[in-house]
Amino acid sequence: MFDYSLESYERKEFILNFEEDGETIKVNLASGEDYTVPNTKENKDKLLGVMEHQVYNSWNYENKKKKDKRSARNWMIYDGAFLAVNLIVCILNPSVLTAVAIGCFTIALVGNAMSYHFTNEALKELDKNQVFLRNKKEINDYLKRGNEEEKTLNPVKIDEDVININDVHSMSFDDVNRILNDINRDERFGIDRPKVLTKRYIGIKNENR
Repeated sequence: MFDYSLESYERKEFILNFEEDGETIKVNLASGEDYTVPNTKENKDKLLGVMEHQVYNSWNYENKKKKDKRSARNWMIYDGAFLAVNLIVCILNPSVLTAVAIGCFTIALVGNAMSYHFTNEALKELDKNQVFLRNKKEINDYLKRGNEEEKTLNPVKIDEDVININDVHSMSFDDVNRILNDINRDERFGIDRPKVLTKRYIGIKNENR
């Protein structure tokens, strides 16, 4: 997941994701550090609980990003307007000063456009995690229908989730929405889908389970 912490000290304890490697789990933190813990179900459940808590408590981050998005959008409008005015002035009365102004407003417009894009991506990623957590049980119950050994990522026990919040970081927003849409359509149309547990269907690109 993205880093939802707002203070530097929080990044030392903010889990981005973790990777299972045999008997150990490598936990990647927002600070750029990582540390290793024994790979046990108890430790994995605790890490997943912390990651879910991070999503549930991300409202300050979400509000800040929404403000940043509005600010970047407004500055894009201002930059675009001033750029257009200077372009017209430059056509009517070319000058070095006007050319410099055009260059400055062009750079500012590009910078704010990039800021808008990255902020929007961060909000979309957060929305993906929130959507998944709200529908986690429904999604996993649906995916367990196809628990055939040759089709699953790993054969799952009845009390284990097929995908969790750590898996979702390698899925797209569209992957999560597609599964939810398929659940709704299958229910409405009475479709039987016994082989849904393929990597391609779920959308997990880098699997460490």
